[in-house]
Amino acid sequence: MAEPIDRSRNAPPDLLRVRGARVHNLRDLDVDLPHRALVVVTGVSGSGKSSLVHGTVYAEAQRRHLQPLSAFTRRLVGGSMRPDVDSIAGVCAAVAVAQTRAATNPRSTVGTATNTHDHLRSLFAVSGSPDGSAGVPEMTARAFSFNSSAHACPTCEGLGTSLHGDPALVVDDPSRSLRDGVLRPWRDRRTTVEHELSLRFAESLGADPDRPWSSLDPGVRHRMLHEKGAELRAELTIRGQARVRDTRYVGVLPWLALSLRDASGEAARARATAFMSVSVCPDCRGGRLSPAQLSVLVAGRNIADVCRMEIADALAWTDEVAAATAGDPRAALGVAEIRGRLDDLVRVGVGYLTLDRPVPTLSGGEAQRVRLATHLGMEMFGLMYVFDEPSAGLHPRDTGRLLDALCSLRDQGNTVLVVEHDLDVIAAADWVIEIGPGPGVHGGRLIHSGPAAELASVAESVTAPYLSAPNGAGARPRSTEDPGWTFAGFTGAEGNNLRSVSVRFPMNAMTCVTGVSGAGKSSLVTHVLEPALAAAAGADDRPAPRCSSVSGLEGVTGLVTVGQAPIGRTPRSNAVTYLGVFDRLRKMFAATPEAAEAGLGPGDFSFNNAGGRCPACEGAGVVQVEMFFLPDVELPCETCDGARFSREPLRARVRGLDISEVLGLTAERAAEVFSDVKGVSGPLRSLVDVGLGYLLLGQPATTLSGGEAQRLKLARELSGDTVPGTVYLLDEPTYGLHAADVARLNTVLRRLVERGGTVVAVTHHAAVMVAADWIVELGDEGGAGGGKVVSQGVPARVARQDTHTGRVLARWL
Repeated sequence: MAEPIDRSRNAPPDLLRVRGARVHNLRDLDVDLPHRALVVVTGVSGSGKSSLVHGTVYAEAQRRHLQPLSAFTRRLVGGSMRPDVDSIAGVCAAVAVAQTRAATNPRSTVGTATNTHDHLRSLFAVSGSPDGSAGVPEMTARAFSFNSSAHACPTCEGLGTSLHGDPALVVDDPSRSLRDGVLRPWRDRRTTVEHELSLRFAESLGADPDRPWSSLDPGVRHRMLHEKGAELRAELTIRGQARVRDTRYVGVLPWLALSLRDASGEAARARATAFMSVSVCPDCRGGRLSPAQLSVLVAGRNIADVCRMEIADALAWTDEVAAATAGDPRAALGVAEIRGRLDDLVRVGVGYLTLDRPVPTLSGGEAQRVRLATHLGMEMFGLMYVFDEPSAGLHPRDTGRLLDALCSLRDQGNTVLVVEHDLDVIAAADWVIEIGPGPGVHGGRLIHSGPAAELASVAESVTAPYLSAPNGAGARPRSTEDPGWTFAGFTGAEGNNLRSVSVRFPMNAMTCVTGVSGAGKSSLVTHVLEPALAAAAGADDRPAPRCSSVSGLEGVTGLVTVGQAPIGRTPRSNAVTYLGVFDRLRKMFAATPEAAEAGLGPGDFSFNNAGGRCPACEGAGVVQVEMFFLPDVELPCETCDGARFSREPLRARVRGLDISEVLGLTAERAAEVFSDVKGVSGPLRSLVDVGLGYLLLGQPATTLSGGEAQRLKLARELSGDTVPGTVYLLDEPTYGLHAADVARLNTVLRRLVERGGTVVAVTHHAAVMVAADWIVELGDEGGAGGGKVVSQGVPARVARQDTHTGRVLARWL
């Protein structure tokens, strides 16, 4: 008789063991983390969290997962390089659920991204009933796809909408003339030729380009806006030279359409779309499909109706379908699949979205939560899910839903590894790993690995004080309005789900715009506040704000929008080039005796200049080595040993350092070395003030996170002379910030106010709201349940109100 198999030898490991991790700033880090648990990795910005989670653990899991594939396939997939670590044991297959919005195709929707639309198509194919009003439909799943050329609406080709130039956005004050720039898009410096052509075309029609737009003949105005291409012989000034040439005039509205079609970059598309409006296709009315397919109904709805519903409402519709199709096993299977996916989307807090919402319009946090919902429905076990700040963009009201979803993944038998700063998520974790204690060279060590409750006994923990007292900075909320405030007022604000909103913002103060996801915060700031402030600051090439009236902006002198977009798209852009410090440093090196002896000028100390940079790597410091069937490898340049410069510039020394060594300094150390140098010490000190003292001066801008890029922009503003009356708009400024960094951020924002500026921040972070002067809360829910101002006032007043934000502030205070 065969002996029983001893399965204990094959039991999955309980721990993932990392030994000797040295990725980026990690210092031979050893750590164990439990499997089948919710593990949170935290620490101040730059401490090494992502280096451990993404750069070490996830990278090694991916490498091993790809090993059975052929070398050719691994090269195509990428991610097969071994991280700098001695060993990792207990690795399992890993899935990264990032915040990137991978899809840029407007045909990619929430429904298609979650496969819900596929099951809807099958349901309508097997259970739909044509109403007979639009011909005989094809009853197959493919026939209900708007990507099928045979069944999509022929007018909009399955998009449901079209973009077209909007005269109301294009034409400025009708009392202005063509020469004065009544046509907004052609006031941009990039459209000088188009502006000149418009003047010549008006003259060819017998119109005076100096007369007010309102007094021009209606036929002339129509052709200026709508002309498809009229032959024109005109004298134009191009690059300072007058030239007579035969050309064609295209009206501003067709020109916008051409610009949108031909635009190669995101900025160019944004400039065009700023003057365009979205119209629903008149034939399919946004349904995307042919009339025959839209005539098919299930429980009284066609497939477009269902996709237009908010997900929470679509979930309720499935109950009607179940009742209407009782007894049909094919329908029952489809309803179960659809209901499960919709329920998962509601659970992760995006029930306010619609299934036809294009994926490119989702925020990073929304996109991540949609992916999370997809994984919840897979019900797989034995995986390691890696998340990067899943709470980003979430109001504290929704954090509980997120935690429930993460715990569901864990309870299915998976390891959930989360990089996170949210105190509620940290407190709810099974296991907490803190890396630190500081950023950059001051971090990279293991401070704690164990239950969150044990953090309180760790003296070096930066997180522990905030877990015990969330308002660790001790900020007291403003309880009364400042009698010296003047207010900017907006009435009748519209846009997306905003419902004729009236709101006010105190000037020379700090305001937080908050509310649950989908409440209308971005719509208020993007479509109303930002264009009104831009116009008040003197910009006349922007669309008008979408509101009935604006008041109180007379004191606005400038507008600075501080978002999380990258500061540079090439590795040659870095902190010192962005801050304008590199020019001053190069002049210092050019003034040294060594430079004078070699005949070197400031340009020879730039890695972008062929004169002084290393000719082998062209100033990159690394060379890319072709590995044929393996991924390409970057190695330090053998000629300059990674210094980026040729031999002659490296002989010049300032404060005992050559130019390459200066670029290798942290901002904190460089601020000490150049503390007495005007134009250098101020910007470097501002980097330290915003919590970026750990950045290397030469660190490529492409390696910065969105939060780091945003704080670098703040540092540039702090390093200059703040002009009183400047308004600063910030979008989620706490992204990527530890609670200790948020306290530092509050100090920085307060400095901007003290210098005469006004700060408006879209944020959910309670610590920022407590430190603010004024709060505007939109809601009370997302989507159709939002778009209203549910509370506004000083923080102490909002804390006394029974709203989502009021309850959060009351708990904090």
